[in-house]
Amino acid sequence: ESLPPSLVAYVHTYIGLVRQYQERYSSAIVSLLKALWIRKASHEGVDRLAVSCHRLGLVYGLAGDFEQATTLLERAIRYYDDAHVGKDHHFVVGAKKSLEVFAYKISTSSHRRELREEHESVSTLEPKIRRISAGDVELITPELL
Repeated sequence: ESLPPSLVAYVHTYIGLVRQYQERYSSAIVSLLKALWIRKASHEGVDRLAVSCHRLGLVYGLAGDFEQATTLLERAIRYYDDAHVGKDHHFVVGAKKSLEVFAYKISTSSHRRELREEHESVSTLEPKIRRISAGDVELITPELL
């Protein structure tokens, strides 16, 4: 006799939550993805899909994949809205706050990456700039660089 899909989804969800608390994020993601897949395949309500996307988004964020985290949290918020969950409900508020945090981390990591790239390009120019003596007043052409 087979188990109801909702029960199997719950089992995968709780395995994922345990692995999340153990900080085994990649394993938690696998379990939570299975739970989400089962819920979608068995056409469970959007409220359950919202919670599944919400949990999965949080774990992706903890694992450092902020892009995937924001995608899933945005989807969770849409599902919460489709399920007519109030905007002041603690799940919706929590999803929005997490989305803000991960979006901020994306923007700051992009900014840091841009600064690092700028620093690297300046670092490669420093030896070339030093070769030009202070007394030389010549046009720096691309060939010199």
